[in-house]
Amino acid sequence: MKKPFDGMLVIELTTYWSGPTCGEWMRCLGARVIKIETGTGDSTRHFGRTCGMPITADENPSFDMFNGGKEFLHVDLKNPKDRQVVENMIAKADVFLTSMRLGGLKKYGLDYDTLKVKYPKLVMGHATGYGSEEGPMSSLPGLDAVAFFAMNGLISDLRMDPSSPPICPPTGMGDITAGVFLYSGVLTALYKRAVTGEGDYVAASLYGAGHFVTGAINHGTQYVNPWPRNLYTQSPMGQAYHTKDDKWVQLFVNEYERYFPVFCKAFHIEDMLDDERFNIRVNLNKNNFENCRIIVKRCHEEAEKLTADELLSVLQPGNVPCTVLRGIGDKYKEQAQIEQCMNNGYNGVIDYEHCEHFYQPQIPLYFNSIGIQNYAMKSKPLGADNDALFEEFGE
Repeated sequence: MKKPFDGMLVIELTTYWSGPTCGEWMRCLGARVIKIETGTGDSTRHFGRTCGMPITADENPSFDMFNGGKEFLHVDLKNPKDRQVVENMIAKADVFLTSMRLGGLKKYGLDYDTLKVKYPKLVMGHATGYGSEEGPMSSLPGLDAVAFFAMNGLISDLRMDPSSPPICPPTGMGDITAGVFLYSGVLTALYKRAVTGEGDYVAASLYGAGHFVTGAINHGTQYVNPWPRNLYTQSPMGQAYHTKDDKWVQLFVNEYERYFPVFCKAFHIEDMLDDERFNIRVNLNKNNFENCRIIVKRCHEEAEKLTADELLSVLQPGNVPCTVLRGIGDKYKEQAQIEQCMNNGYNGVIDYEHCEHFYQPQIPLYFNSIGIQNYAMKSKPLGADNDALFEEFGE
């Protein structure tokens, strides 16, 4: 079955997850992706052990998610022969992906200003921490916990209790998000090349990705800064409620007035239905959020008298977006979630020695021309394809 990127060559000089996400998505959709590693290799080969997963050559699920199905070349860029092989690869490539800092790229002649002269049709995708252009933070080291989460307020300002410790950032989310932005930029550059015959340089950063995806909440702080919020400044229709069966029900509604009647019915607060202090969203903020405090306190008291199912039995038929809070690993235990992921191609499957039928998250895009695919594949050890690739691309 023909895929969109069949016949395309992608050379990937990357580490961590941002650049590899872009490369892996292109691999899933047909591209031949060659991953170049230097030194001791991509450090994320060893990340799985922090999550209790194997990190062996035959069983490395964490590394496989971002690097499965690629070819692997191990080189020393200080060695002229190795560097020439890399140069020969780039000469034949459609796309060159890298996460190396600009100084290192210039040192080895792999920066775009150098490459575009020799390979004007090349599309170069650059994953960075804070951005590719000059700026006071551009040279700083940036991992997603710092550049994506910490710098964009996500660790400090999403606490509902401002006195509590900062939240633990979900590892890799920033990298993957920035990698998806890089992927979209690379595709745009490839389209431009198809039209004009000219390549381009595309950069995506952890900091920039975090800035954009938090834009719906961060740009308003130029008028009023409500962050961090607390229980009594957050809308009653945008909270999680603890129920008497020790569950939490999360709901979130933007059209407050429209859904206020069903909300009142679910929480048994019909006496508040016609009270303008509570049935008009903007009025909740009056009197230093006193109106919001009153209704939120009441709702939490009422929720403790109800089961989660009792709340959902009214909210869901009333078209209120809501759910019982799930744990991170519940999607691999609950049959409904397993089926939803498999039926939509959100998971692939790999059989490992210690975990048969391992569900591997994969590119969550559906193409009618391709259908549901199992894109999940194992990676290979460091330099596994050296002999074949040196023979193919050596002088």
